Amino acid sequence: MYTNSNSPHSNSNPPYVPAPPPPPNFAEPSHANAAPLPSFVTPAIDPRLKAAGLAILASGTVLLLGALTKSWFVASGKEGGLGLLGIEACRRGVCQSVSWFDVPRVPSQIAIFATTALIACAATIAMLLHTGVMLLRGEPERVRLGFLAPALGCAVLGAGAFVSTLAFGDAARGITLGWSTVVTFAGLLATAITALVMVRPLTKIA
Repeated sequence: MYTNSNSPHSNSNPPYVPAPPPPPNFAEPSHANAAPLPSFVTPAIDPRLKAAGLAILASGTVLLLGALTKSWFVASGKEGGLGLLGIEACRRGVCQSVSWFDVPRVPSQIAIFATTALIACAATIAMLLHTGVMLLRGEPERVRLGFLAPALGCAVLGAGAFVSTLAFGDAARGITLGWSTVVTFAGLLATAITALVMVRPLTKIA
C-alpha cells in the first residue's frame, strides 16, 4: 500500500509536556541558626564629648558644694560660719542654723544678695547637669549654652555682691573669709572656662 510522505500525520511531533517542578526543600538554610543582627548600631561617642561632659559635671559638683556650705565666712575663735543659706552657730558640737530672713538686725541687702546668688547657682547647676548628660550621650546639638550664660552671670554677680557686703563695713567685724567662698568662685570660673573652651566648639561642629 502506498503511503503519502506528505501526509500531515506522517511527520507530526509528540505534544510538548513541561518538566515537573523540583521537589520542595524543607531543609533549614545554613544561616538559620546564626545570631540575629541588631536593628541598629550605636555609634562610638567622640572622646572630646566625654571629656567635656565630665568636666562640666565636675564644675557643677564643686559649685554645689560651695553654695550649700556655710563657711563663706567664719567667726574668729568660734565654730560655725556664714553662707548663702544663712548663719550656723555651733556650741559643744551642737549646731543650729538660721536663715538670713530670720536673723534680727541684719541689713536687707545681705538676704537679697544671698537669695539671688543661691537661686542663680541652682539654675547654673541645673544647666550644667543637662549639658553634661547631653555631652555624655553624644548629643551636643541639644546643649543650650544660651541658657547657661545668663544663669552663670547672675550667680557671679550675686555671689560677688554677697561677699562684698560681708567683707567690708560693719558686717566684716570679727569674721574672715572661709573656704566655701574660694570653692564657689573656683566652680564658677571652671564652669566659664569649660563652657567656652571645651563645650562651645563641640556645639558648633554639631
